[in-house]
Amino acid sequence: MPALERVRLEDLTREMIFFEDEEPFTDFTLEHLNRAEFIRSFPAYALRRLKAPNLESFIFHYALSGESPGPAEALPVFLAAAPLLRDLEILRLEVRWKWWRDVLPHLASLRRLRLLGTNARQRHLGLLIWGEESHDPEAVPSYHCPNLEELVLDNELLLTSTIVRRIIKSRTSPGGDCSVIRSITMRGCAPESVRGNDVREIRNLVDHFVLGVLDTRSVERDLDESSSSSDGDTASEDWELASGDVEVIQGRVLRN
Repeated sequence: MPALERVRLEDLTREMIFFEDEEPFTDFTLEHLNRAEFIRSFPAYALRRLKAPNLESFIFHYALSGESPGPAEALPVFLAAAPLLRDLEILRLEVRWKWWRDVLPHLASLRRLRLLGTNARQRHLGLLIWGEESHDPEAVPSYHCPNLEELVLDNELLLTSTIVRRIIKSRTSPGGDCSVIRSITMRGCAPESVRGNDVREIRNLVDHFVLGVLDTRSVERDLDESSSSSDGDTASEDWELASGDVEVIQGRVLRN
């Protein structure tokens, strides 16, 4: 077990591992673990006790029935003990703003973040705006995830293209002490959440941009209108506007 490098748990619940009210684990370390996938599984005790100092990739797909505070309590502890984490995917787990505020400071090595169906709000992703001032009396300017280069948002219907544009722009300022975001993927977007001016600016700021809207017609009209009012277009050719997003809508676990 100490030499374990990859682990994948699928459709595994707490009741399949432990007897009721029993917590057999003490803290333990998997020194060589570099990739973990918990798919529709929630080994809460393991997350609280496990230390994976060399973990680089983690997928957490929470699709169990009913509400439970367990993931929100256990995940920050687990992520705080994984300082080298570069790739994080969180699927079907809805958490509060305070959870993001507590987790993001531990993700200094993160390069890729993917969210699917988490019902993330504007305020949540606003924590990724570099140097953002907050009106919350408990908050301070955000300087989280300085190495973030890729953001993937699947079926996040409460987010808009405006918050994504603001995140990218905040990380392109000279002397920002953070990486430039080079790749943006937004799939399963509501058409009313996407603005043509945002799309044009995002295309100019990143190397790779995929935009999947449930109905592209309104976005195409908005793009035409914004194009006619702009002088020239220096946007990257590496971008795509797609319709449908059937796999995202059906909630499948997609890998780029």
